[in-house]
Amino acid sequence: MTKHKIIIICVAILSFLLFSVYNYQKSKSYDILAIKSPFKIIVDLNNNGIEDDDEVITILNGYNYIKRSDLQDPKNFSKYSSYNLSKKEIIALSYLTEKFVSDYLKDKTVTLKDNNIYLGTTNFNEKFLNSGFVFKDNKPTNKKALKKELKYINKTNFVIYNAKSNKYHTIDCKYGLLAHNYVFISKSQLPKGVKPCKYCHTDKNNYHKHNKHYSHKKYNFHGPNLNVKPVPIMISNGSIKVLITDYTTKLKPDRCCNTEVCKELVKQINNSQKSIDIAIYGYRKVPPVEKALKNAIARGVKIRLVYDINSCNTNIYPDTMYLVSIIKNAVNDKATFSTGQPSAYTNSIMHDKFYIFDDKTVMTGSANLSFTDMSGFNCNNVVVINSAQVAQVYKQEFEQMYNTRFHYLKSKIHEKENIQIGNTNVSVYFSPKDLTIERIIIPLINSARKQICIPAFLITDYKLAQALINAKQRGVDIKIILDAANAKSPYSKHRLLRQHGILVKTETFAGKLHSKTMIIDNTYSVIGSMNFSKSGEHKNDENVLVIKNSKITVFNKIFFEYLWKKIDNYWLTHDASAEGLDSLGSCSDGIDNDYDGKIDMEDEGCQIHHRKK
Repeated sequence: MTKHKIIIICVAILSFLLFSVYNYQKSKSYDILAIKSPFKIIVDLNNNGIEDDDEVITILNGYNYIKRSDLQDPKNFSKYSSYNLSKKEIIALSYLTEKFVSDYLKDKTVTLKDNNIYLGTTNFNEKFLNSGFVFKDNKPTNKKALKKELKYINKTNFVIYNAKSNKYHTIDCKYGLLAHNYVFISKSQLPKGVKPCKYCHTDKNNYHKHNKHYSHKKYNFHGPNLNVKPVPIMISNGSIKVLITDYTTKLKPDRCCNTEVCKELVKQINNSQKSIDIAIYGYRKVPPVEKALKNAIARGVKIRLVYDINSCNTNIYPDTMYLVSIIKNAVNDKATFSTGQPSAYTNSIMHDKFYIFDDKTVMTGSANLSFTDMSGFNCNNVVVINSAQVAQVYKQEFEQMYNTRFHYLKSKIHEKENIQIGNTNVSVYFSPKDLTIERIIIPLINSARKQICIPAFLITDYKLAQALINAKQRGVDIKIILDAANAKSPYSKHRLLRQHGILVKTETFAGKLHSKTMIIDNTYSVIGSMNFSKSGEHKNDENVLVIKNSKITVFNKIFFEYLWKKIDNYWLTHDASAEGLDSLGSCSDGIDNDYDGKIDMEDEGCQIHHRKK
């Protein structure tokens, strides 16, 4: 081979390598960790799930937008005097700009090229420039889009609603501008019982006149009544702790881990010395939990994981495989394919949500390891049990799955009923082997004498529905609250229950009523991962606790009644829309609440007030 040919081959190889590296960098994707401002985005460039100082991507250099932080000081309005906008328009645009960026980028996976952010093939930078929210030299980069936004602003009576304080503010109120737990919504969507801010509603005559013009009746709005006294969301007797996330006060999800549920999980991880076994449906990034797990691995704690995988070899949550890469000792239920019956696999899911710490503490319930559940955006019921005996029961179940025996391949576990822990009796059941609805829950319903309360994600099991109807007919008082999205399902049994006189409300909040709980006669609490469905009982990997303790059950009942009072009685005979004016905050939370692929104002339900005006 001549020297000339060798040079040509080397150049060709080098060109190929450079081209491959270029394409690899071009196609590499990253998660959005946070949005510091519309122009400053935190991107997980090193894929460690943590916001690092060198991961700030600044976009649209040389352009401007109306900054909400500027408007907290009235003197700063002069910055925008040359924009030819009214004060109301300036403030509304500042909120809508943040919302636009959040709707497009929050929790998304993106690619980067030349400081441009891409969602698939869509160039976000170009999208933003054409949104009407971006300015250059005091002029909008898209006049037509700005005109459309201003028309929307001037037709809508926007207010700032703080769910935590249950107060609303005019959009130029200094206290409203300082609020963090806020929702920027039309006044017509304010819930019942909401209080006006005293600072910005000093003119009572104008206030009442304004309220009359924008009445709930005009929009047939039957929003929640938030003028209900808060109730406890945690109870503990030393050995057993029950926690509930109150989603009525959390109208936007976050990743901050401020709920008692998330704090408890992090605490248990941090306190573990030897082992942590985790069985979860999937994972959606919660950085404080992730950090605790990494620290546990670093100090020598053995962590194992079982999780769900579907027939496309993916998980419902996009960050699951990242968690697998951290834990490494991980097994999924794809192993069921080895039986030669893939159809049985594809119709079943590993739906557990439990943790075993040092073989002596179990944490379980309805909460997924996702930021929507851990932030309290969704309503969940979680139990922590300090009992080596209960931990051993859960470990037997975990070991079966870790050794690739999922779903119908598992063996039934014995000696797990009537475990006495102090003054509490606890029984543990696993799907699909225990047939929990037929053999456990229906007999409990049949034994009920006074009352049954059910806050649930869904009820589609006919036999369970029939047992409730029978209980109603013998005089048992029954109340049920169902998640709004699932009430739209043709398989939901709530219509049948209503026909037989059972009181069923659909909830009206942005997040999901994700609990799978049943409260019977102030005596029994049923809590777990299993939805009240045929697949929950017969196909999926699930776990259910039946807790016999009057104090715990009354605690659960008090929260149920609190939630019941917050939901308007109109929803006893109607089904609320999960995304739209029916559900408070659902048009401004950045979440696809009804699973139709449309978020917030893209969803037709959130556009109703435009058509009515």
